[in-house]
Amino acid sequence: MTRLRNILIAAAVVACPTVVFAAPYGSYGYDPGFPWLGLLIGWMMFMIGLMLAIVVGFFVFWVMMLVDCVQRDFPDRALWLIILIVSVPFGLHWLTGLLYYLLVKRPAERR
Repeated sequence: MTRLRNILIAAAVVACPTVVFAAPYGSYGYDPGFPWLGLLIGWMMFMIGLMLAIVVGFFVFWVMMLVDCVQRDFPDRALWLIILIVSVPFGLHWLTGLLYYLLVKRPAERR
């Protein structure tokens, strides 16, 4: 989990400077009638960067859970592999990765 946390922090650090670079455009003005345009552009770029960081973070988390499932030896391994792989086309890989973590990996680590 510390690796995932570090990846998410790095993605946020990369996404945050977009606000700093886009903000001056409002003061120098694309449109003198709308001085907040730079702030709006910066906010939109920040939100896009944040959403991208979240999506990439969930995908990396899902890949980590898939690798753990392949390496771990437990009775329902084939079922979990099918669930993890089939969830990707439906966009539910983040949910199945989270369920795998909560139901399989976390209890196994506590033993």
